[in-house]
Amino acid sequence: SRPLKKEKISVASEVNGILIHIKLYVIFCQFYLIVSFIFYSSEKELQVLRGENRKNMMLSVALLAISAFFYYTFIY
Repeated sequence: SRPLKKEKISVASEVNGILIHIKLYVIFCQFYLIVSFIFYSSEKELQVLRGENRKNMMLSVALLAISAFFYYTFIY
């Protein structure tokens, strides 16, 4: 069998490859931070909307109960 030839890669091209990987990793980290922030702020907005929705439902049930009370008291 033939001996395996090792490819000669210059130090500059190795450093270049490492720099490219680092730049891609930094871009990925920035993207991840932006997406995480958007998700976190969306989750906070959803919690606020759920609270408002719950409050509005309680108000509508209370108004329905009051209107039913007045209906049966004065009209029925």
